Amino acid sequence: MDVERLQEALKDFEKRGKKEVCPVLDQFLCHVAKTGETMIQWSQFKGYFTFKLEKVMDDFRTSAPEPRGPPNPNVEYIPFDEMKERILKIVTGFNGILGNAGLNAFKMMISM
Repeated sequence: MDVERLQEALKDFEKRGKKEVCPVLDQFLCHVAKTGETMIQWSQFKGYFTFKLEKVMDDFRTSAPEPRGPPNPNVEYIPFDEMKERILKIVTGFNGILGNAGLNAFKMMISM
C-alpha cells in the first residue's frame, strides 16, 4: 500500500463537497482489516472512516427496514436512528487507540 497515494486520496476526499466512496481508501480499509497495519494516523483517516461507517449503516437500513417483527423481551429495543447516532458519537469521540476488541469490531464492519 503506497502511503503517498493514500494521503493524496484522503486530501481529495476532504476537498470534495459531496462525499463519495473512494476505491483507494476502501482498499486501505480492507488492508487494515486484514493486517492491522494502519500506516497513517487515525486523525488523518477518521473523516473517511466515519463517512464509510455511516454509509454501511444506511445501506443496512435500506436492505433491512424496520420493523422486523415482535420485539424480544430480553433485548432493549433501540430505534435505528438513535443507535446510528450513538455509534457515530462514539466514533467521533474516538482518539485512535484501538485494542484487540476494537480491531476485531473494525474487521467485522469492513467485511460487510
